[in-house]
Amino acid sequence: MKVTIFILFTLMFGLSQSVLAEQNSIDAQIAAIQKAAPKERVQLMNALKRKLMQMNTQQRLETIKKMRHKFAKNSAQHAEHSEDMRHNTRQMQEHMQHKEMDHMQEMEHMQNMRQHDAAQQYMQERPEYNSGGGQQMSPGSSTGGGGTMWHRR
Repeated sequence: MKVTIFILFTLMFGLSQSVLAEQNSIDAQIAAIQKAAPKERVQLMNALKRKLMQMNTQQRLETIKKMRHKFAKNSAQHAEHSEDMRHNTRQMQEHMQHKEMDHMQEMEHMQNMRQHDAAQQYMQERPEYNSGGGQQMSPGSSTGGGGTMWHRR
């Protein structure tokens, strides 16, 4: 009887070790699939499917459940990373828009300053607009618009 129990224990232990080794192998395959390039991923996934077909129903279900969990976890991390990237891109776009608006406002301000300076220079060069000197026109000296006579003083 002790021998039978020992043999059963040894068989159970050996079987559990082979199941653990197989599960570790499957975990390694899943990790390899996740890291592989798309072309390699197809080949690795097909090899994993062949291995799944050799398993009994319970092992297959447990393995598929584990795979789904790992892939979902990886997908969640990928989605979170993608959301962070979208957020950073939005922030960068907003920052660039603000910079562009600031630049446009500065350009408009500079344009206004140049127009103001040009108007000032024009008024200083034209004697009739220059209140500080030069000849001024007064009515009665020479013809201006509308028949009024203008005189230079």
